Amino acid sequence: MTSTALVYMMTPGLACFYGGLVESKNFLNQIFLSIVCMAIIPVQWCLFGYSFAFGPGNSVFGSFNYAVLRSFGFNNFYGENSDPMNSLTIPSLTFVSFQCAFAIITVALISGSVVGRMKLIPYMIFVFLWSTFCYDPLARWIFSGQGWLNRMGIIDFAGGMVVHFASGISGLVAAIILGSRSNFDPNVLKTGQTHLPFTVLGTGMLWVGWMGFNGGSAVAANGIASLAIVNTNVAAASSMIMWIILDIILGKAAGQNLGVVSIPGTCSATVVGLVVITPGAGYLMTSTALVYMMTPGLACFYGGLVESKNFLNQIFLSIVCMAIIPVQWCLFGYSFAFGPGNSVFGSFNYAVLRSFGLNNFYGENSDPMNSLTIPSLTFVSFQCAFAIITAALISGSVVGRMKLIPYMIFVFLWSTFCYDPLARWVFSRQGWLNRMGTIDFAGGIVVHFASGISGLVAAIILGSRSHFDPDVLKTGQTHLPFTMLGTGMLWVGWMGFNGGSAVAANGIASLAIVNTNIAAASSMVMWIILDIIFGKVAGQNLGVVSVPGTCSATVVGLVVITPGAGYVQPGYALLIGLIGGCSIYLFLL
Repeated sequence: MTSTALVYMMTPGLACFYGGLVESKNFLNQIFLSIVCMAIIPVQWCLFGYSFAFGPGNSVFGSFNYAVLRSFGFNNFYGENSDPMNSLTIPSLTFVSFQCAFAIITVALISGSVVGRMKLIPYMIFVFLWSTFCYDPLARWIFSGQGWLNRMGIIDFAGGMVVHFASGISGLVAAIILGSRSNFDPNVLKTGQTHLPFTVLGTGMLWVGWMGFNGGSAVAANGIASLAIVNTNVAAASSMIMWIILDIILGKAAGQNLGVVSIPGTCSATVVGLVVITPGAGYLMTSTALVYMMTPGLACFYGGLVESKNFLNQIFLSIVCMAIIPVQWCLFGYSFAFGPGNSVFGSFNYAVLRSFGLNNFYGENSDPMNSLTIPSLTFVSFQCAFAIITAALISGSVVGRMKLIPYMIFVFLWSTFCYDPLARWVFSRQGWLNRMGTIDFAGGIVVHFASGISGLVAAIILGSRSHFDPDVLKTGQTHLPFTMLGTGMLWVGWMGFNGGSAVAANGIASLAIVNTNIAAASSMVMWIILDIIFGKVAGQNLGVVSVPGTCSATVVGLVVITPGAGYVQPGYALLIGLIGGCSIYLFLL
């Protein structure tokens, strides 16, 4: 299941989030403590963990009936094998894997309470035992239909008690027992935080993963899952914005001037928003999740290309779009773009998404777009992801030249007066460009053209970064690994961006995904060939390949295929990618 993969992604995200908050000397240790849970828990879960939590037994304890998962075959479905939980048509091993991902992230949450105070082997033993005697029983009591708390009517949609309450209490107890880190290292408080970009990146990864965490808990691709996804995004976005507003008004950013926003605080507030909505949130299309992943990928891609002093600022400008746009989209953005109205403007009919219920499907509620059998809220979330990445694309044009609050206001207004109308004209069947026969499969006009022109205009109006910092051109690029990481994340996310635009799991979606990969690959190969032949890498030897150029060519390949990804044959996608690779090479000479 898509949600299972997203929840697994939360543990590396948590590792980055925690790692950026600890002292430099504990940075690698913190990341490893989180990641090692991905090794210990699956072993324990396979041996007897799942059987203890969901196997036959009484209301308090499970049994060894499902030990080493011996009762499961390819044809077993969730609910069979005397499991009293409802028989949904998903393979049993999918449910096993989904619940295992929950167990992993739960115990990984505790790692931040013991970092710098527990050696690896004792920690691994602790993780194994804690999962056996704490997590497994609690999961049975609440998640299993046999559990005594479940039978009493306890409602915990996605783990407010089993995951967050259990890990929070356990982490607190562990910290008290082990004592302050200053007892282990007297100089711990004197060490500055030097890895905050990892915290910002981890926040983005957690945000994306949380959509699987909450949405997947519906155990079906239905309206409840769609509601969970929308609620997850809105809660995280509103919590992040509330922190920023309070931080600016009260000037509580430690050691900084009034109005400066604390990045650790902002990231923590975002995670709090994700936590507090979990117990009552409510499956999301694979494509939607992939498109959401593009924004953290873009943050990494841009971050590695700017000067070191603007690195954190660039990442934050991209990630903050994940807060501004969902709020605007929920308030009136979706209604303006896809609500009832005329060929130019929408209306307030769908404001705050008030016309959507769990049983509404895309195409109903007088929306003239075709009535496909996907929940309306899934389509809302998918289009919101498009709006987020479009606004985030502009951030690279203003980095180092625009402060946070003016940028946030700009993003809100730009989405309202530029993106929403353009999305209506092209994507909505009521739009005048759509009715004239304009073909834009996945956003060549709405996303890339709009953000490109807007970014260019913004850069011209603001002027060169050298006007703001005369030494900007003297600063070297020191974060290129982030650019390569971001390129990979964008490449994967783009398959959802183009493939999901078919709005169905059909042949057109498959064609779009194949064309997306071919165009990106051919553009990248073309750049490498040209770079080797002509040796135009500034200051380097003949035949040396430019990493920023190669990454940029890959993204260009993804961009140029977007408008026609679902319309052209793979051979033409190869040609389009080659032309894209040539064009970017010529422009960057």
